[in-house]
Amino acid sequence: MSKLPSSQPNQQHEVAMEILVNILEARRVSRVVHFHCDHFEPCRKDTSGEYTALAAIRTLNEERLRHRHLQALSLFPSSQRCCYVENVSPERIPKMMPMGDIYFSLSSVAELEVELLTYLGHQPGIDFHVHLHHEWWTSSKCTGWPASPERDAARIRDVLTEHLAYYAKYTSIDVDNWGFVHGCWALNGSDKSICNITDEMQVLKSLGCVGDFTFPAGRSWCDPDLKQPHTVVPTVGYKAYVSPEADARSVARSAGAMHPDRFFIWSAATPTADLSVETIAGLPPNAIHRVVQSWLATSPVIDGTLYIKTHCHSLWWEHWAGSQNIVPTLLSERFAQCFELLYRLPVDTEHWTVREVLAELRKVDVA
Repeated sequence: MSKLPSSQPNQQHEVAMEILVNILEARRVSRVVHFHCDHFEPCRKDTSGEYTALAAIRTLNEERLRHRHLQALSLFPSSQRCCYVENVSPERIPKMMPMGDIYFSLSSVAELEVELLTYLGHQPGIDFHVHLHHEWWTSSKCTGWPASPERDAARIRDVLTEHLAYYAKYTSIDVDNWGFVHGCWALNGSDKSICNITDEMQVLKSLGCVGDFTFPAGRSWCDPDLKQPHTVVPTVGYKAYVSPEADARSVARSAGAMHPDRFFIWSAATPTADLSVETIAGLPPNAIHRVVQSWLATSPVIDGTLYIKTHCHSLWWEHWAGSQNIVPTLLSERFAQCFELLYRLPVDTEHWTVREVLAELRKVDVA
């Protein structure tokens, strides 16, 4: 583990630690649980045209196993196996997979991606879910296609069905119990420039998705109004999860919110920048206390457990374009230092997968 920066005077450090302890006591926290949702996009080219990220996969896994805070890792893969094909010619159709009224073709990285997923699927502590970008093959500012919620819903249903079967073949994903992260954060049409699917939650749920882990989002206007993990009735409409018909209910001791007919949404009052490993990695040493204070003061507390959900795009090539030494964002020194600080507090800090968090919340929430 990285050691905490020693630039802070001892007296200042002691005061900062006292503030953290006081927050825990005031919020009656008996345990801290951290889980990480990775927007996992391993097959992306860098500016040279090389798949730089591929060289980092084994390093990422081998290094993470040396760090306590990375023993549990929830990956939300965004598959590059299939690519949307525009202007389809009749000669090419037999070689492609029809998805509703559009076509997908196997991409050039299909074999590489299978190799990666197979490798990661055999590693300890890794939990697989789904991350999907659909802005380039549904109604959006990217395509310029007119809004067509029903046709877009059919498209995403077909693509998700294909991806789930693919993930089931090469990973340990549970296709009847998976979480979702929306590409560009625009769940259920919460940003029409990206998504115009008004029944997206219903489509997800029908395919085995139990909840969304998109938020807090990089597009703050997409965030739910309720800054607490909660469930909703998967109703129809743009940003339907904030509508009165959604009947948002916070997850809590004996609340009965985690009913199987409802859709789970992770939400928190923490600023997304304080949860983003990309942002944390670039902070100066004296910002570590501030980040951890933000975690403890704003993360949801449920039945005495404070839950910290972090996120990042750990293998996004732009983070290390032009660098000879690829260091996946998750392995950043500043991120490790945040947990070194947490471990010094008089409370147990544990690291779970998304699946473990969901199981615990269901147990606590039973009415």
